[in-house]
Amino acid sequence: MDRLYKPLWLALVFTVSIGLSSCQLSRFIFYNFADITDDKSFPWRPLTRSAQPFTFRQATTPLPPLATAR
Repeated sequence: MDRLYKPLWLALVFTVSIGLSSCQLSRFIFYNFADITDDKSFPWRPLTRSAQPFTFRQATTPLPPLATAR
């Protein structure tokens, strides 16, 4: 009888360990599908404007044209 339960026990332990270690899977199970009440499920904070906004540098030379796929 013990030989019968050993594979089932190992499969259960494996499934639980994978399910609990994967953040994406556990979040999906906990929060389920997206809906209109998601703003109540997740924490939020107001955004403030930065005093020094980030800007990308301008290129000094233009990039060469991209090769097209054939």
